[in-house]
Amino acid sequence: MQRLKRGFSYWTVAFLVTTLLQFFRGSPLDALVFSSGTLILLISSFYPKVHMPGKGFKLAATWGGPFAFALLVTFYLIPRHDQWMAIILWTLFPVVLVLAWLGPHRAPKMSDPRLQRAQHIWIEWALIVCFWEYAANIIGQLAASNEAFPTISLVMDPLMDKTLGKFVFTAVWLWMGYNLLFRLNRGQEEADDEH
Repeated sequence: MQRLKRGFSYWTVAFLVTTLLQFFRGSPLDALVFSSGTLILLISSFYPKVHMPGKGFKLAATWGGPFAFALLVTFYLIPRHDQWMAIILWTLFPVVLVLAWLGPHRAPKMSDPRLQRAQHIWIEWALIVCFWEYAANIIGQLAASNEAFPTISLVMDPLMDKTLGKFVFTAVWLWMGYNLLFRLNRGQEEADDEH
């Protein structure tokens, strides 16, 4: 198996700032989640990832689609904030982490102007969301009110409380996760099969 070198990710800084923000908010559970993400990103920045053979990753991708659909149905049926949803997510966390750690890890060439535009759009969107959440949490704490500057989750609550809104959001969330984990690596995986 081929070992791949990694570089420092600025997402590590974003997760670290978010972790500190959770301590400022007095939310130890959220602080645990984001501190775990910070630690994982920090380790992945300096520890070489292991390359999974193309056939193994292809098998995981083949079963990933039906499994994501099963998750969609399950999350749709489970009430929001139910303990079973938390149990399922924490159970899946190490599985997804292993697949992400062992994936092909070859980024697409950025010579295509469309990819460059898409990259800029995603970066700008991510920055907007991050700054919105930071501002909402800080202002909310200082004003002692969640309504002074609502977080994105509070804004989304009325939509998520509706059956259709919950279904659509969950479907989009799983589709994006599947694409990030499998489809973007398909070219590298197929190249591995040819060798």
